[in-house]
Amino acid sequence: MLKLYQGVLGMFQVNDTVFYPAHGVATITEVIERSVGGSVVKLHKLCFLHKDMTILLPQHSMQSLGVRYISCDALINDAYSELWRPSRAKIKGAFDFSPSGWSKRQKEYQLKIQGGNIVEMAGVYRDIMILSTSKELAFGEKTILHQVEDLMSQEIAHARTVTRESVVEVLKKPFRDGSFVGDFVGDGLLGTRATPPSTVI
Repeated sequence: MLKLYQGVLGMFQVNDTVFYPAHGVATITEVIERSVGGSVVKLHKLCFLHKDMTILLPQHSMQSLGVRYISCDALINDAYSELWRPSRAKIKGAFDFSPSGWSKRQKEYQLKIQGGNIVEMAGVYRDIMILSTSKELAFGEKTILHQVEDLMSQEIAHARTVTRESVVEVLKKPFRDGSFVGDFVGDGLLGTRATPPSTVI
């Protein structure tokens, strides 16, 4: 039975499916004990479902690294809804397109991704997608956009037993059909939104 994350972290066990913000959805296949500096350290072996990769993470560091169970249905719905909300530019007035402005936003985005909260990741995706409607994204912006799209599509596809391609279609929908209109206003970019669809996958 798939254990779901509902805002409270728990103890992980062998065969649990988890989400690791650095790489995506994985299964804990075994717990290995190793002696390090005279102490026994328990390591969880994570085998990723969408990447040919296996890593070992210390048991005591799992939660601090953002490892959690797969998001529950309510959190996924909240993430989808976040895509249709006005971007932070709508609230704060503008994006700062200077090098220092991007550096600040990049750090903020990475912290949200590392935190592993699917709703916050959806907000990062929305902000960058709105930017893309009015300007060519820089390399760093494209990298973060693709990273978030990869992580969210992995998790939602696994949670709802759908294809990753269908998830990506839903993620892009608010920005593809003209629901959002990106316009430069002064030094910034504002986003307007339409009403989100009544049903999403």
